[in-house]
Amino acid sequence: MHQKVFKPKLEYLKSLGISDVETALMLSSEPSILERSLENCIMPSVQVIKRFVGTDDNVLKVIKASYRILTYNLDKFLEPNIAILVRHGVPKSNILKLIMAQPKSFLASTCKFSEAVAQVEKLGFDPTKIQFVLAIRSLVVLGKSFCERKLGVYHSVGFSE
Repeated sequence: MHQKVFKPKLEYLKSLGISDVETALMLSSEPSILERSLENCIMPSVQVIKRFVGTDDNVLKVIKASYRILTYNLDKFLEPNIAILVRHGVPKSNILKLIMAQPKSFLASTCKFSEAVAQVEKLGFDPTKIQFVLAIRSLVVLGKSFCERKLGVYHSVGFSE
């Protein structure tokens, strides 16, 4: 039974260029990948990633940066969050840099992601600069309260917003 379910997933990961060692690391840190449907989750996730990053090599880099990305329905997370950035005037090159470096930034709910974008705009970041997406990453990945505490420390030593 397990051979019939797991083997196609392992073969698919190998076909993407993920080594046996990398697969072992991936599954030990994110075992829920094996619980996901190959046809309904893993393969569609790879296709969505490829649509945005273009090459198989870039797909591998994104997966290696966040194994968890293979467990999400990216139509509900990645695509809407990218659309939010595009609507705010963020250059596609900066969006691509964030996807490549920190794909888990896009795994937040659209509501949480929108709030982060609004907060970053409120702080005065320019959407055309890379710092805009880096600030969003910080808010989404680290959380708003962590970032507020960090800003508080900066204010306490004389920095202004």
